[in-house]
Amino acid sequence: MILGMASLGGLAGAWAAFPGSVMVCAMLAVAIWNLLTGNVNKLPRWMNFLLQVLTGTLVGVQLTPEKLAGLCDNIVPLFIIVGLLFLFSLLCMMLLYRKFHWDLSTAWLASAPGRMQDILIMGASMNADLEKIMLTHILRIFSVASLTPIFFSLIK
Repeated sequence: MILGMASLGGLAGAWAAFPGSVMVCAMLAVAIWNLLTGNVNKLPRWMNFLLQVLTGTLVGVQLTPEKLAGLCDNIVPLFIIVGLLFLFSLLCMMLLYRKFHWDLSTAWLASAPGRMQDILIMGASMNADLEKIMLTHILRIFSVASLTPIFFSLIK
């Protein structure tokens, strides 16, 4: 039943077509189902494995010779961006860990940039608090999606 609700939510998300809408709507549909029925289920362990394999596949197929060449052409700015993102994520992780007493894996994954789907799959395999990670990344996605048009309208 959970996969059916997730599929319905995913279809609604595909129709809505906002950033991350398929996953966000699938997640909301399952959350609403669980709240209404009290039928909270966890996915079987084999499904977590399958999701990790599929996520790895999605990332791996995107690496093409053209993209690798583009990486080499832009190595300095890429290292600057990745380095700054890493340092900022590390600072956020330490704040969440020390000030708010989140466990390290949850604090790290909530602070790390990246696709929410991939981060949640990693979090599930690390027994992290997926709710905190999910809420943090949903706020990040909605902030970027809603503030980007405003930001670009102000700098033009």
